[in-house]
Amino acid sequence: KMYFANTKTDAAKIGFDDEFIYKEFNLSLAQRKLPSKQICKEEAIQAFEEWELKSDKINY
Repeated sequence: KMYFANTKTDAAKIGFDDEFIYKEFNLSLAQRKLPSKQICKEEAIQAFEEWELKSDKINY
C-alpha cells in the first residue's frame, strides 16, 4: 500500500516540476538536453540479479 498527499501536478504548481526529467528518461543519451552519463552499470546489474534471486521479495 502506498500513501501520499500531493501529486506531481501539485508539486509543479509550486515550482517542483520534474516533468522535464521524466521526458528525458524516454530519450536516448544522444537526444537528451540534460547531459547524462551512465555509471556503475556492472554494480547495478549485480543488484538487480540479486533481487531476482530473492525468495522473499515483494513485486511492485
